[in-house]
Amino acid sequence: MVTRVRNSGTKKKMRYLSLEDVDFTKPVKNISDFRFEDHNDGESAQFVVIKLPTNVNRDDFQVALMSAVNALASIKSRSVAVDERENEKGGLKRDMASELKAKSINNDTSASRNAERLEKLKAVILEDSTWLSSREVSELASIHSRNTSAAPNRWKHAKRIFALPVQGKDYFPQYALDEGGQPLPVMKKIIAFFGESKTAWALAIWLGTPNSWLNNSKPKDLLLSMPGKVLKAAEEEKAGALHG
Repeated sequence: MVTRVRNSGTKKKMRYLSLEDVDFTKPVKNISDFRFEDHNDGESAQFVVIKLPTNVNRDDFQVALMSAVNALASIKSRSVAVDERENEKGGLKRDMASELKAKSINNDTSASRNAERLEKLKAVILEDSTWLSSREVSELASIHSRNTSAAPNRWKHAKRIFALPVQGKDYFPQYALDEGGQPLPVMKKIIAFFGESKTAWALAIWLGTPNSWLNNSKPKDLLLSMPGKVLKAAEEEKAGALHG
């Protein structure tokens, strides 16, 4: 044991690190060859007392010890650099997560606004025209049947007319029917012309919106009087021409 005398007059006993059995002619491959033992003397400082073999030159050992300290400092420096890089990566990930969250909120807000606009537009379309239930269409067409929706549904499936789904029920535009309650021939052409490119709502919106190819008249208002011009406007719409 090695005794260390403190200024206070008390004595502290510390275990020492013995290198007497180490063969300095060969590289040390296992740290356990040093038989190193930590000692806590109640302070935060760490002490290492080393007993050297008599055949080891003190100057040589000091050089070796300096190299070891430098190696330790290098390891510590690399560790700090790695920690800093990890912190930077962590900060970058947090920044990206915040940015994505902000974009998500913006997208949600934009989608919400678009949905609100669409609902308002749908309300305008419904208020601007007369929409009939299947029973009302059958009555207008003087169709007497227990199943009042049979004929209007056949017309819809045959694409002679379209219907808007509102609260689980189909409603048919009266402007698409003649005085006898039959679908206008031009409606089948318009529906076939647009095909799957327009949903029922999209078709109703197009028919109910002022069109520059029709001198800003609404296509639905010219189905009886100018069906040919309405078809021409539909061609321009499908071709991608802009209209008011």
